Amino acid sequence: MKSFVISNINWILTGVIVLVLVGLVALGVLYMSEESNQDKLADTKVEKEIELTNLELNAVDEEAILAKALEDLDKMSSSFPVEMDDVDVMEFLIDLADETKVEITLKAGKAAASNLAGVSYLSVPITATIDGTFNNVLNFIDRIESGKISTITIGNCTIQGTGADWSTSMSMTLMSRTSSD
Repeated sequence: MKSFVISNINWILTGVIVLVLVGLVALGVLYMSEESNQDKLADTKVEKEIELTNLELNAVDEEAILAKALEDLDKMSSSFPVEMDDVDVMEFLIDLADETKVEITLKAGKAAASNLAGVSYLSVPITATIDGTFNNVLNFIDRIESGKISTITIGNCTIQGTGADWSTSMSMTLMSRTSSD
């Protein structure tokens, strides 16, 4: 009988050992699978961190571009008056003529609409004849060039005269943004 008991114990021990080995193999397979998943997750995490860093850098670039564009718009808006028409310029030029003690005759041409870099503006040609002393005529021209309206350009300008009587003929162009901008 003893041999039967030993035999049962051997079978039981063998079964337990087999179960332990199967369990260890199963745990090993699960561990390896989990380790593989952890490696994949770590790789994915690194990729996503790189993507996030790139997005943050792009956001900084976009913000810098936007800030530059807004700064350029402010500069243009401050130097490019809105809806300044030929009447406003005529008033400015007449007041300037009074201040510089010259006589002025003005004629405005037909305004032409144009577009530059997505900004609509008007271009108004103006011709003027200025009469006065040489110094007063030069003062008038200088005040136009350095005056409050920075979008007036002087084209042709001829000065002639002698003594106290000088006359200047000039063409100017006023550029002004349209009200739709």
